[in-house]
Amino acid sequence: MEYTAAYDQMALVWEALLPLLPIWIFGAVVGLLLPRPKWMSGKSSTLILSTPVFTSFRNVALACHALVILREFWTHFTYPGTFRGLVRATVQWACGNGWTFTWPVQHAAAVKADPTAAVPESKFQAAAEAAPQERMDNWYVGEKDLAFFKYHAVEEGPTEGASPWEKMMDKDLKGFVKYTSWRRTLPDGKTEYKSVTISPGATAREFCDMYLDDDFRRNWDGMVYHHEVLEHGDFSERQQVVRWLRRFPFAFLSDREYTIARKEFKEGDAIYGCSKALAGHPREYPNSQVVKMDVFWSMWRARTVADPWGSDAPACETILLHHEQFKIPENLARFAVKHGMWGFVKKLASTVPLYVEARRKRVGMYEEDPDAYGAGAVPNPPTL
Repeated sequence: MEYTAAYDQMALVWEALLPLLPIWIFGAVVGLLLPRPKWMSGKSSTLILSTPVFTSFRNVALACHALVILREFWTHFTYPGTFRGLVRATVQWACGNGWTFTWPVQHAAAVKADPTAAVPESKFQAAAEAAPQERMDNWYVGEKDLAFFKYHAVEEGPTEGASPWEKMMDKDLKGFVKYTSWRRTLPDGKTEYKSVTISPGATAREFCDMYLDDDFRRNWDGMVYHHEVLEHGDFSERQQVVRWLRRFPFAFLSDREYTIARKEFKEGDAIYGCSKALAGHPREYPNSQVVKMDVFWSMWRARTVADPWGSDAPACETILLHHEQFKIPENLARFAVKHGMWGFVKKLASTVPLYVEARRKRVGMYEEDPDAYGAGAVPNPPTL
């Protein structure tokens, strides 16, 4: 475990430094390519750069580089509000009121362990207690997670300290896909994403079966190059703990390892799915050298709706709420998501008809599929 922690820290330091490398290379190349002015002809560069003017300029440039590096490390390894808290505590101390600073990590750590901790407990506890007896929590994902999704994505409840939702993309390709996405900044400075997707020619049951089929996933999500089920639960609720290894098409983002608990909930004509990162599962890989994703949640509601382009075939509307922390500077994480989002959605939309066609050869569009991913698996809770 100590080796893994040390490896993770080295990976994080490298990924914090990597974005600065192009800046340094660009500056060096520009400096070499720029022609020398005539007044420098025949003069030693060392002599010129040792003059008071150039010495001051060099010191300012070095100071700016140092500040950029310090800022990257500070924003990467501390929580928002730390600097303001330090300044406030220093002023109070200088005024003779004593030192009262506390590192602001407790709330952020709680959110990492449980995303519902970002909102007062009462909002979700009541929903959990009101759940039918047969649906009482007996899995890693429960009623509080479902209430968390409904509050943020369906009811659009406010979150103190979070920014308003900002529209990122609005696409409408007739007969192919309709997609709208938003993002917002959470109180800890990280980014949460929400989207509404309408996929023609598929029902909610068909779409959810495809979305949870990790064997088929490689057809539309080529980034997951390894997957396995660590634990099976009740198949009727799609209870699973899965492990993913994911490779991203960006040089600044190394491979990531996910341990994910997931579960479905059925309410009326809607199918809800909740998945989140799970830490400390007995069957996780403790000595993995891949950076672990310990903050992740992806939750959705799928409903069968009328085709928005007038077809008689059904369509599936999916509302998705997604958040993951890549352990890199947030501006790079936003860049990766923004530039990979539309290609990801188009690939998903293009494979929906393939999955639906194969599934309908076995069962009807609204029926349960006996060959769905995980069907027939015997619950295998780990021995603690």
